[in-house]
Amino acid sequence: MSRNKTGNEREVDIDSRHLERVHPYKTFLFFSLVGSSILFLSLVFLYIIWMTQNPPVNHFRLPKSFVISTICLLISSYAVTRAQEAFHNDDNKKLLVSFTITLGLTLLFCAMQIIGWTELYDRGLFINGPAGVTFLYIISGLHFLHLCV
Repeated sequence: MSRNKTGNEREVDIDSRHLERVHPYKTFLFFSLVGSSILFLSLVFLYIIWMTQNPPVNHFRLPKSFVISTICLLISSYAVTRAQEAFHNDDNKKLLVSFTITLGLTLLFCAMQIIGWTELYDRGLFINGPAGVTFLYIISGLHFLHLCV
């Protein structure tokens, strides 16, 4: 005896079949992105809390290279979005330009991270120093590691 499904039951059935067709790598990628985003946001939140509750270390100022690398990161995110659009529109020229811009900004980002670490090192601020500086090393190091992986 067959039973008629309501609209909601059909939607759930369609959604579960769609989930079954999703490749395991996409699922892994999704959870990896969610996990790394939560980790990054937690570290940034903890860094902000620590900096507001503790006086700056040795008149600590964020190296300009970290600001430049953040701008590079934001622009490269936009360039990747443009690359995705170019791919869907089958526009190889725009795709190549977007990827070239993204690669250039990625290399600039890496260089700025290394310059930032060098500036911190030259100021005598090491990873095992004050907690705020340690957070900064960890946050920037995770970004650098993310690009390498």
